[in-house]
Formats: sequence, C-alpha cells, structure tokens
Amino acid sequence: MQNKLKTRLLIVVFQILVSGFFAEAREISGIVRDAETSNPVEGAIVLIKNTDKGATTNVEGYYNIRNLSAGSYILEVSALSYRTFEMDFEILQSDTVMDIYIESEDIVMDAVVVSARQRSNTENAIMQIVKTLPQVASGISAAQIARSPDRVASEVIRRAPGVTIIDDRLIIVRGLSQRYNNAWINGMTAPSTETDSRAFPFDLVPGSQIDNLMVYKSPSPDIPGDFSGGFVKITSKSVPDENSIQAGYTTGFNVATQFDVFHIGEGGATDFLGFDNNMRTLSKDFPEHLGAVNNPDEITRLTKEGFNTNWKVRNIIPVPDQRFFLTLARRIETKSNRTVGNLTSLNYSNTFKSVHKMKNARYGIYNYTEDTPVYLYDYVDNQFSNDARLGVLHNWSFVINPSNRIEFKNLLNILGRNRLTKRTGIKDVSSMYYYEQTEIQYSSRLIYSGQFSGTHELGDGVWGLGNRVWGLGDRVWGLGNRDSHAPNPNPHTLNPNSPNPQTLNPNAHTPNPNSPTLSWDIGYSFASKNEPDRRIVVNYAGIGNEEDIPFVTTHNDNISRYFHNLYDNIFSAALNYRHTFDNIFLSALKTGFYGEYQDRDYAMREFIYRYNKLSYEERQTYLSLPFAEMFDNRYLGADKVYVDEITKKTNNYSANVLHAAGYAVFEIPVNNLAIYAGVRFENRRTKLTNDRSMNPAITLDTTKIINELDWLPSVNLVYRFSERHQLRAAYGRSVNRPELRELSPSVYYDFDLFSEIGGNENLKTAKIDNIDLRYEFYPALGETVSLGIFYKYFRNPIEWTFIDMGGSWRYSYENAGKAVSRGIELDVRKKLDFIGLPALSATMNVALISSRVHFEPGEVVSEPDRAMQGQSPYVINAGIYYASEKAGLNISALYNRIGKRIVGLGKSNVPDQIINNMVPDSYEMPRNMLDLSIIKTIGKHCELRCSIRDILAEDIVFKQFPKFEKDNAIYKREQTTKRFNQGQFVSLGVSIKY
Repeated sequence: MQNKLKTRLLIVVFQILVSGFFAEAREISGIVRDAETSNPVEGAIVLIKNTDKGATTNVEGYYNIRNLSAGSYILEVSALSYRTFEMDFEILQSDTVMDIYIESEDIVMDAVVVSARQRSNTENAIMQIVKTLPQVASGISAAQIARSPDRVASEVIRRAPGVTIIDDRLIIVRGLSQRYNNAWINGMTAPSTETDSRAFPFDLVPGSQIDNLMVYKSPSPDIPGDFSGGFVKITSKSVPDENSIQAGYTTGFNVATQFDVFHIGEGGATDFLGFDNNMRTLSKDFPEHLGAVNNPDEITRLTKEGFNTNWKVRNIIPVPDQRFFLTLARRIETKSNRTVGNLTSLNYSNTFKSVHKMKNARYGIYNYTEDTPVYLYDYVDNQFSNDARLGVLHNWSFVINPSNRIEFKNLLNILGRNRLTKRTGIKDVSSMYYYEQTEIQYSSRLIYSGQFSGTHELGDGVWGLGNRVWGLGDRVWGLGNRDSHAPNPNPHTLNPNSPNPQTLNPNAHTPNPNSPTLSWDIGYSFASKNEPDRRIVVNYAGIGNEEDIPFVTTHNDNISRYFHNLYDNIFSAALNYRHTFDNIFLSALKTGFYGEYQDRDYAMREFIYRYNKLSYEERQTYLSLPFAEMFDNRYLGADKVYVDEITKKTNNYSANVLHAAGYAVFEIPVNNLAIYAGVRFENRRTKLTNDRSMNPAITLDTTKIINELDWLPSVNLVYRFSERHQLRAAYGRSVNRPELRELSPSVYYDFDLFSEIGGNENLKTAKIDNIDLRYEFYPALGETVSLGIFYKYFRNPIEWTFIDMGGSWRYSYENAGKAVSRGIELDVRKKLDFIGLPALSATMNVALISSRVHFEPGEVVSEPDRAMQGQSPYVINAGIYYASEKAGLNISALYNRIGKRIVGLGKSNVPDQIINNMVPDSYEMPRNMLDLSIIKTIGKHCELRCSIRDILAEDIVFKQFPKFEKDNAIYKREQTTKRFNQGQFVSLGVSIKY
C-alpha cells in the first residue's frame, strides 16, 4: 500500500511539472543587442509598460517575459550607457520571439577597457553552458549548492542526473562503479588518497569552495579518454565581482550521536587540525625492518620506546559539531585598466558521528537441507568517528586586457579522522568462537591542487584565415563562449544601420570570441594518506553454541599494529589552440596536448606482540588485563612481551606513470546541424616496482613496465530545431585502465570487511564504446526538460571479486569477458508560476539503468550473467524550492532514492554454477532520503541558515538473496549482511558579509 501511495505521488508531481509546458500563457522572448556591434547586452531591463511584467537580460542578452495574454503592448528597453528604446508590438495566438537592437548614448567617455567573462556559478548560467556544450553533460552551480544542506562535493554531485555516491565519498555515474569515473580540479587531474580503489574521494572538497561542477557523459577529443560513466570537472571559485569579507559559523549535531556516550582513542595536540603531530609514528631511529635486529637489549628498547604506548580510550559526551568559514575577496582595478582579483577562503569543521548496533555478517552457502542460513561471521559493531577538516582556497586572477587572462589557483584540503570500532559476535569457520575486537584508527588524508593557467586571444587575421561566426544561429563553441541569435519568426527589430551610430573610443576593445585562442595550464597536485599506528585487539574464546557466550572469558590473544603511508605527486601541463575558419565546410579547429607525470610511493608495516617468553601462569594473568594496561614497561622486554615485525615487503610498491595525450577536433556546421568530431590519442607508460624478497636483509626489486597506445575517436552531433529545441547524438570510444594499486601485489586488511584486499598484476585495460541520444527542451530561462538514452559496450571490464582463503576472504580485481550497460535519463527543471506559485520551482531527474556482465565459460561466479557492480536499476532526485526576495527567504526540500544495487560479488564453489553451491551477491537496498534547508536574510549583511539532513533516517540495509533447488522447485530466501542507522543531522548557522 505504501509503495502504491509513493508511486501515485510521483505520478502526480510529474503531471504537475509537465502540464506547465502545455499551458495557454503567451510569452515574448529574444536577445537585446548592441546596434553597432551586434554583441549581446547583459543587464538590460525589458519592461511591458503599464503592467508589472518585465525581465533583465542574462549574460547572453536573452530575456523572457511570460504569462501574457493576446493583445497590444508597449515594450521599453533600457540599459546603462544606452538610449532608452520603446516600440509597439502585438501578441497573437502564439509566442513571440523578438530581437532588439539598442543604440549607445552619443557621449564621448574616457578610455575604458571592458573585460567580460561568462558567469558559471548561477543556475541559469550552468543551464546555458550545458545547452551550448557539444557533449552530453549535466551541471551544478554554486547558487544551487548554496540552497542545499550539502557540505562536501560528494553530497553535491548526487543531485546530478544518474549519479549516486558510495562509502560517503566515491561516485557512481549511470550505474558504473567509481573505477569508471574520472575527476579533474581546475583543468588538471585530481589527486586521489584511495589506497584500495581507483577513484577520487569527493568528500575532501568542501561545497563552499566550488564555483561549478560539470559531469560530462559522452566522450570527446578534448577531454580525457579514461572514463565511461562520468568525467567530473570541479571548478573552484575565482575572481570576485566586488570587494567583500564574509564569515560564518554553524553548529549542529547528529541525533544518534549527540546524546550518548562516545568512545575514542587518545588524540594528539594537532588532531583538531586534521593531521598527527608524530605522536603515533614510529621513533625516528626505528630500523627499516625489525626482523634484522638480533640484540635483545635493542629489541627491549624498541618495544618500550619505538611506539606510542598510550592505549587509553576516552569516554566522553561529544560537543555539538563546529564549523567556521572566512572568505576575503579583493578586486583591484589598476590605472592601466587591468584587473587583479584575489579570493582567499578558509574552512574548518570538527564533527562527531556514532553508529550503534550495526549488524555486520557474512554467510556461507545456504543450508538448503535444513532451510537455514549459514553464518561464517555474525558481528555487532559500534563505531565512533571524530572528523577534523581544514580547507584553504587561494586564487589569483590577472586580467591584462580583454584578450589576455592569467590565473593562479590553489586548493588545499585536509581530513583527519579518529575512529574507534568495538565489535562483538561469533565467528564460525571450522569451529565456533566468540569474538571481541577493538580497532583504534587514525587517518589523515590531504590533497593539494595548484595551477597556473592562461587564456589569450591572438587577434584577427592570424595565418590570414580570418574568422567567422558559424552555424546554428551563430553559435561559438570551444571556450565556453556563445553568441546565440535565434531565428525570428516575428521580427520587430531596431535597424542596426541607425543614422546615430555609437561613438567609438579608439582605446576601447571589445573581445572577439572568434579570434584564434590559445590556452595553457601548468599544474602540480599532491595527495597523501597517512595511517599511523592502526591498532587491532582481538579477544576470543571457543564456544559450543551461543548459549555459552555469557559464561566465557576472553583474553587479548592477538594485538597488531599497522602503519600505512601513501604519497602521490602529479605534474601536468596542457596546451590548447582554437582557430575559426571562414569556410562553408569547416567552422573551427581545436587541437591540443596534455602531458602528465605521476610518482607514487606506498609503504606499510605490520607488527604483532609475542607472549611466548611468558610462562603459562604469567600469560593467563597478563592477557586478562585491560589492553590499556598491557603496555606498562614492567611487562615489556625481549624476555617478556616483545614486538615482532611481520611486514611482507611485497605489500610495498613504488610507481611512476608518464602519460601523453594529443587531440584534434573539428567543428562543422551543416545548416541547423553542428558536428563536433575528432580523435584523441593517449600514450601511457606505467612502471611499477616492488621488493619480492621475503628476507628482511635482502632486497630483490622487481620492475614491471606497461606501455599502451590508444586511439579514441568520437563525434558529437547537435541538431537545433529552434532556440528552445535541440537533439543530441554522440558516439565515442573510451578506456578504463587498471590503477597502480590494482596492479600491485600489495595486500591490505580492511577491518570493516574483515577481509584482505589485494591487487592483480595481470589486469588488462577495458575498452568501451559509448552511444548517447538526448532530446532537450528549454521552455524559458532557467527551465529545461531533457530525455536521453545511452548504451555502452565493454571489452574486458574490470570487476571486484574475492578469493576464499580457507575461511577468510581476499578481495581482488579481475577482467570479465564483456559487459553492456543501457539506460534512460529524464531531467526536468520547472518554475511553478503557471499554477499561480511564482515563488516556487521544482526539479526532478530520474535514471533507469540496466547492465549485464558476461563471464567467460568456466569462471567461478555466482551468476554467469549479472548486473555490473554498483549499478542501481533506478535513481531518483527531486526538489522543491521556494524563493521570496521580498521576504528574504529561501526554502528547499530535496529527495533522493536509489534502487537495489549490487555492492558485493558472490561466487560458486564449482565452475558449473550449481544453484545449491553458490554464495549469492550482496545488494544495498533502496532507501529514501529527504533533506530540508531554510535560509533567511536579515538586513543587507546577515543570513541565518537551518538544515536537517536525512529527515526520514531510514536504516541502511545490505542483503543477499540465496536460491536453492529442492524437490524439483526453486526457492529464494533473504538474509541481511549489514544494517545500521545514521540518524538525522541538524544544523543552525549564521553568516555575515560586508
């Protein structure tokens, strides 16, 4: 009944949205242009005299006035430094498109150089960019982020059509797991801190630092070819429009966290800044491998002094979350008419989160004879996390003149997490044990991204080829500029050859979007992940059955310590050139080069404590102590309890990658059809080195070199029926290369999975063919309806799988034979003034996706053909926005739901896929999320903000669906592998801007 009600509600909302497009209201729209230059005029006021109807032109000079009845009107257009223009016009039984040319005032002004750049941080601007891009794309602006409770990029990006997030930081686009997506920050490769995943962690970028976020879904020669789901371009905020200073403070809490006891390991003095102050690290004189030390006195010293011996666990009531930000914006106009802009922003947060009574289980092959599940692990976890985030954005922009611009952008983000997990439950592998485990973990992740970049118009007449505004209504592609001129079925235009031409200033310069343009980028990125002293304490005791648990005595039988470090350095450079031709067959050529050098070092060390020197009686006493007391110096020594290193050197690796890419793309106009076609080549050389020696005293470095050359053709077509209707079609080839971590033999123990994760040095690069078809309708400024379909064919797709190590699992990666993915995407953004609610607007995007992976015969898998990992059958995003400028009030309610998606892969014990011998796949179950944000402006300078995230607070549930055959019938069962509740997040904030 509940599902039927939800379905009916969705149908009603959709009908309301769609019905507005067929309403009988008339409208007038068009472009206001300069009579002398035909350039669009931004900020012109267009009024219908004697009414309350009007509009202001956007960056493209476009205006739109709706809800007009048929009849005669007087139109008035005014703009700064232009003469006011009036004319009579008539609206009949259809919408009117009317371009207007206005004259400059006959005033000779002092020399002024005007530099203009298309905005990209408003919803209307993003919609125009998406509309004019040659690729299939979606976008989110800073203005949209500001109206939501989303704090980091991973929360922001899930509002885009067909995008979901996993593990709170990694993205899935069009049902393709994180490995099939790519990310750039400010035009350069985004560094990653993920040691066990080919992905960028989007939780490291605060939403407040983002100017816009674009998701490209179809390949093209001028963007990297290593993606198939989505290529994400994050652009940070840049030159301000005015001088300002803004500061804000937000406090809040998680309902499941704030009012309960919080357990956490002892921290260091700099934990609140997001990094360790060497409190947890090994001593500076610690040897490269403890196995090479034979002196008992030295072993005793290192056991006592080589490690942090503070194992205290604090029990606290957490303070409410704290968040601060400070932004300084400076814009300097020099005497030589140059502009220097600086934007500096500082973000900080300190938050707490608890997850109580998380069910965390693993099942074996279902017991079909007794019709009962078989538990291998049945645990309950209680997890406590304290996160400290520090973010700095420091951007400079130098506008030398309208044709030359140089930028220097810097983005630094740190996330430090102090986490403690308490686990209790049963492990039943070969025999039954009761387990109590504690993990104390501190991790610090850091990314830095810096770029020098420049854009230069080289002037007219370069190479003597001239320039030309081409096809599709004088549309200009390439650098994000667009000069649109809509077909005018009802022309009422001021004659551009007016007898009163503009008085030109010989020192003024109007940027020409058709000039040959050169852009360049030089970048450096750095990423690090530091896990100093991850501690795991395991207590267990043998039991006959669950009824024995209250009577067992556990001991600290196994104590281990792990140290992990990842350092990634990326140097990159790019050069792009675009030239416009005066040719009926070719409008423009765009070509460029991208080069990148990546250097990575990954090192881990593992230690355990040995008790074999203790007598049986001493051992029983010692192991019964609380672990916080076990590291008193009186118990430690080479003849008592000592530390032993069990590091496998094969788990460490170093690598470097040299990547070079070049491309050429042609812009070809054929009447109303625009063709954006070309080819990209990418050459990649990967060198990976690790020490395969099992002896600490011997080095046996082994190097593997992989050379790849890929030619990636693509074509993007746009057929424009009118200013508001267009059809896209695209084809492109892309690749999905194994990540360095996936190619290395390194093995990492994941406490959450209670399993190891290892690489596969025999992985092959996947090749993907991508096809898109999308229809787009733009009813009015700020509104859109798009409906698209896509199809993808994979050769050698890379999937996550596991190996049964005799009771324990090791997750790894392998190539399947082939895969296909197909889907439908609908995106609707609509103002609700057509039903008498001018302050309301609504958005909804829905994606329906289906995929199948085909394995080679004989593969040991749970199903011979199944959905790709991470793929949801559907994704729904919806939002209702209320905005009242008069009341200074903005309210948004945002809804998100994903379908059942496969997250853990099953296997069969035999290649024949006998149904009764299968471990089934694991799925994340559907869940409804509802967020609410309220923003109230007080006066000119103050803003209050209240938000509630995840109002419904439904359980997050993972399940398996085992099948078995019995008595010639097939049965299906359900078993829960994980269940927990995050609770609601409530926050209240204030910001002041001057």
